[in-house]
Amino acid sequence: MTTDGDEKVGFLQLTCAAALVDATLRMGRNCLEPMEGMVRALAPEMRFISTETLWNGSKCRVEVGR
Repeated sequence: MTTDGDEKVGFLQLTCAAALVDATLRMGRNCLEPMEGMVRALAPEMRFISTETLWNGSKCRVEVGR
């Protein structure tokens, strides 16, 4: 969880497993769509920013915050 002083404002999601990638690609979807959907369901006002994926790095890294 990231903070702004004492206020909690976001979180960081990391994964190094390709199971989600494999399952979503077989359905013809982007592997980050399920993650973004879960975040939007919990906190629709938050930003969802992908900074690294298994396609261009060693992990999926998503930053979620205001």
